[in-house]
Amino acid sequence: MGRDPLKILLIVIIAAGVFVAVNLGLMRIHLEQNNQQVELAVEYSEVQRLARWSGISQADMLSKIQEKGATGVVFKEETVAQLETEVLSVKSGAAILLEYGLAEEDVPGLNPRAAYIVTSREDTYQRLLDQLTYKVHGLETIELEGIYLLTSFLGPGELRALPVGFNEAGIRGAREAGLNVILQVQNWPQATPEGVVGVVGQALATEGLTALLFNDGVLPGYPKSLEGLLQELRKTPVPVGIIEFFPQQGLNQVLQNLDKRGVRLHALGEQEIAKLTPQRAIDRFALAATERNNRILLTRFFFRPEVQDWAEYNLNYLQALRDRLEQEGLTLGPAKPFSPLVNSRMNLFWIGLAVIAGGVILLKKFLPPPWAWGLGLIGALGWLGLLILNMGDIGRLVMALAAVVIFPSLSLIHHLKEEGAGVGGSIGLLLVTSLYSFLGAVLMVGLLADVNFMLKLDQFRGVKLAHVVPLMLVVLFCLLWQEKERWYVKLRSLWKTNISVGWSALAVLLAVALLIYVSRTGNESAAVSGLELRIRTLLDQLLVVRPRTKEFLVGHPMLMLFFYLGYRHRYLPVLIFGAIGQVSLVNTFAHVHTPLLVSLLRAVNGLWLGIVLGLVLIAGYRLTVKLGERLENG
Repeated sequence: MGRDPLKILLIVIIAAGVFVAVNLGLMRIHLEQNNQQVELAVEYSEVQRLARWSGISQADMLSKIQEKGATGVVFKEETVAQLETEVLSVKSGAAILLEYGLAEEDVPGLNPRAAYIVTSREDTYQRLLDQLTYKVHGLETIELEGIYLLTSFLGPGELRALPVGFNEAGIRGAREAGLNVILQVQNWPQATPEGVVGVVGQALATEGLTALLFNDGVLPGYPKSLEGLLQELRKTPVPVGIIEFFPQQGLNQVLQNLDKRGVRLHALGEQEIAKLTPQRAIDRFALAATERNNRILLTRFFFRPEVQDWAEYNLNYLQALRDRLEQEGLTLGPAKPFSPLVNSRMNLFWIGLAVIAGGVILLKKFLPPPWAWGLGLIGALGWLGLLILNMGDIGRLVMALAAVVIFPSLSLIHHLKEEGAGVGGSIGLLLVTSLYSFLGAVLMVGLLADVNFMLKLDQFRGVKLAHVVPLMLVVLFCLLWQEKERWYVKLRSLWKTNISVGWSALAVLLAVALLIYVSRTGNESAAVSGLELRIRTLLDQLLVVRPRTKEFLVGHPMLMLFFYLGYRHRYLPVLIFGAIGQVSLVNTFAHVHTPLLVSLLRAVNGLWLGIVLGLVLIAGYRLTVKLGERLENG
């Protein structure tokens, strides 16, 4: 009997799409391997605090942290309140008159009811003037016997909250110590496009600047200031920081218009570091750099009452963190943006066509072939139309979701067998099934091969759907498998079937398990217990890359047991839990901000460890059966 030429055509299309996707995957690996330099940064205010409590100068402390491995210092904009009592003060006009023994007519223009920023230092006055000119309306200045006064319509509290630039002495000290400078610009009320241009322009002119960060959830003056901000950023090659787990309105648009000139930053907050040991902090930074492409690591110091020598404790921590990063194959220095990754519309067309071909094969399991081919043709024309209309960004996300739904479902359905396999056969079937499922991951990698996804400016959508729909399709196929009635007749029959209390209880248990399963997927997954975190850390240390729990502990062992048993309707729960491993394996690669080699190693570790536990599970099943037989035979 000859082969079906249409089926061969579908296989050829899938092979062509996989070939293109593999090539794009190799390009992505090359890009990731060439971006292994990490900026290890500390915050200047913490350097100041450590120096004060250690009784040494800030210059000496900067030199010490540079020797121990730090490469950069983050300077946040200082506010008027932070400078108060040090280089300036905020007073009412009446208080100024009283302090200097003056009458109101002695100081033309001074309003006794207004609030003033007062300083005797010319450099501070110039700094305030440079900044506040851009940030407040109606700024007025008065010089009074070597005293400089600045005021506006704002009250004392509002004046104190204003950001007024960066610590120039600290920046010079950092440069002299051989450290890079990272500035974090703060937003301010009613920021104008002209103000944003002026403030950001001043920041970008800073010598030794290696990255620019923004401090707040909204970029300064966004959205009105966007064009002006871009105008200034285009004048320099300085990358913009993307703070992990801290979305900022306007940042995505800025980076899209800067050819994605961004670097990911992972930071520890004051409250977070208070709960960590130095080793836990080091582990966290190592994971952030190796598994999530963070290229600026902003750490904080440990100021704990039980520690006798804060300087020694924190300098040792910095050295240990540097050593760990170097052990991971990273080098220390200024963070660099990714080079461009070109993914043409022709590449996307072939990969998407491969996804559609897989969809046709899957549809033929449920529908008559003409229906499957008709829907496939509609899908292909729609995909082509999206690319022609330059709507590929939307289309590639849809296709990526389709890939991770279609191929695990198709693989599981294709390898269903009524007869049980031996132990060796169950291992072989697990590996082959995983290989078929992996085609979906390969196609998704090709579709999402873009720096956008590597920086997590955009990300795979539909994670929960991708985890649930394949399970539903497999269950539906099993319920209809080898039935002579049409699927809708069978479904109607099943709907009217009476079920026992035992089956009802099992359904409830499965529903609870599914709820837990879904809650632990996606970007907003359920909280992880402390015990599980410790187990994860241990697995990371033993295996370099930790496999996913759903794969090695649940999915792969249960699928091996299912293949060993062979299909019966009563084994359907075993198959459902086994399918979880295949779905998780494919969705591992949806985390495009994770280096591709890390995802590959995670999948491999999940497979071999799942096989080991699968052998234990099969052995346990056989032992249980034998014990049951002995008990029956008395």
